[in-house]
Amino acid sequence: MRALAQTSSPQAELIDYKSIALLSAAHLTDDLNQGVVPAMLPFFIAANHLTYAAAAGLILAQTLSSSVVQPLFGLLADRRPSPWLIPVGLSFAGIGVALAGMAPSYGLIFAAIALSGLGISAFHPEAARRVRYLSGSRQATTMSLFTVGGMAGFALGPLLITPIVIAFGVRGAIVLALPVLIMAVALTHQLPRLAAAHASLLVGVRAHAQIDSAEQWNDFILLTVVVVLRSMVFFGLNTFIPLYWSHVLGGTRTGGGLALTTLLVAVTVGTLIGGRLADRYGRKIVIVVSLGALAPLMLTFLSVHGLTAAGI
Repeated sequence: MRALAQTSSPQAELIDYKSIALLSAAHLTDDLNQGVVPAMLPFFIAANHLTYAAAAGLILAQTLSSSVVQPLFGLLADRRPSPWLIPVGLSFAGIGVALAGMAPSYGLIFAAIALSGLGISAFHPEAARRVRYLSGSRQATTMSLFTVGGMAGFALGPLLITPIVIAFGVRGAIVLALPVLIMAVALTHQLPRLAAAHASLLVGVRAHAQIDSAEQWNDFILLTVVVVLRSMVFFGLNTFIPLYWSHVLGGTRTGGGLALTTLLVAVTVGTLIGGRLADRYGRKIVIVVSLGALAPLMLTFLSVHGLTAAGI
């Protein structure tokens, strides 16, 4: 056992927990800006007399710019390491949402939220790449921490922004620029440390890694379709739960924000539980069972009329 401990020690020393914690906190701050936009929709509708379709268009602006463009930033990260994208992307993510609250017209709100989405898109590939380099032999564990940081940001967004916009109106969204800029300064200060994290840190791990000789495109495409279908449901709920809560169930706008936070906290907890179940029972069965349960659960949610039952 002593020999085993000595063998695993060099790999353990490769793990830079300080930098991983910083990147996870940055992921929380980054995805905070995705979580706040759905909670702001009822206030945008009231302030600018938007239709539901126009309000959904704001989510579309952020989702498309943060998702569709992201592979291009991933390609850039693969071809030319660009750690500077981490603080710059994070800055644009927060500044875009802050500007959306101050924009006087729908077109400018749309553009500001799209700018926020571009910042979110720029942040993720390079930040995830650095986490992988810094993870030593525990890439799954550290990546789960990085992922949960983002989900926590999603969940905290509605909880943070709802009382702010109730007190100050949509212009209060400028407050969101403060934590983003503070985190961007911290990342810039640590940029040399993050930039030094390169593939050489994985030498000890690669000796034990199993690398498939062929890319499995059929399985990749199937999994991508599953992710797309799951994301349609997630972003649909993420967009319309605050509106459904206040306009259909008769709840308050504050309650709508809390309902959205409840959903996102449950997503975070489900992510952690799903990972454990997948390790124990297999990934495929967890995917099939969880997706299969969505339809009856959504029908149940739409069939209840009380706020307590809907929250449960």
